[in-house]
Amino acid sequence: MRVQVKEALGPAPVGVDELIRLLGAPAGAVLTVLLELELELAGRCARHPGNRVSWR
Repeated sequence: MRVQVKEALGPAPVGVDELIRLLGAPAGAVLTVLLELELELAGRCARHPGNRVSWR
């Protein structure tokens, strides 16, 4: 799951709900990976208004 989330993120913000649909994964799994990435990569995974995420 982690690899799929990392590959789905890019420099343009994408909605978390859209990311969940795109991956066809459980919301909890995607949200957990996003949280882990934010903590592990310290600032490389960015949150944006409207519940969107991207790479910095």
